[in-house]
Amino acid sequence: MDTENTDRKFSRVDFKIVATVKQGAVEFVGAVKNLSMGGLYLITDKKLSVGDEAELSIALDDQPENGLIIDVRVARVTDNGIALAFDKIDFDSYIHLKNLIALNSGDVEKIQDEMVSFLIDSHNQSEE
Repeated sequence: MDTENTDRKFSRVDFKIVATVKQGAVEFVGAVKNLSMGGLYLITDKKLSVGDEAELSIALDDQPENGLIIDVRVARVTDNGIALAFDKIDFDSYIHLKNLIALNSGDVEKIQDEMVSFLIDSHNQSEE
């Protein structure tokens, strides 16, 4: 688990699951390596360009309504995959994501503190 990187706003947790990326007519799957409240790293041989926008979906069980659907932007491309930054997330997906990260982090209070700090910072920036 990589939670000590001080350049990150959110803790990153190891999380292994399959995700689907849709960009226009192109659709492909990859393996999530880790995720945070701000994004995830997807292992895939498919290459998008930095800045490309797409839709990410992750089925958490056999009920589609329990999955995550997130608008993403490619933040980084590596030989093994792509880092996707979360741009827009619906409320239900947000709650599922927060709970997944909190449960897998081993430090629920730290995750809650990060979210409060992020929301306060976002609010302060919008007032400037």
